[in-house]
Amino acid sequence: MTTIYRKTSLDGKHKTGIFYCGDCLDDSWKPQPYGEGPKHFTGRWEEAPLDQCDVCYAIDQDSRDEYENWSNDMDRMQWEEDYCSENGELK
Repeated sequence: MTTIYRKTSLDGKHKTGIFYCGDCLDDSWKPQPYGEGPKHFTGRWEEAPLDQCDVCYAIDQDSRDEYENWSNDMDRMQWEEDYCSENGELK
């Protein structure tokens, strides 16, 4: 399963538009050829399960499926509540 992360400031107040999957984030810390040093980004990384990696375009499909199932459940519950309130029925 792929985990997607979003870079934020050290205090977490400012979010950037930089998204890396766990593998690409790990690779960014490896030494680079020609002595360029690591390509890491200082700051804090928070999970962003519904976003996409900027490097390899990986997504966290499990989180997306879980979110879609939750959303469908909420829609169904809202429909049931609306239907019951319109017809004077109680659950």
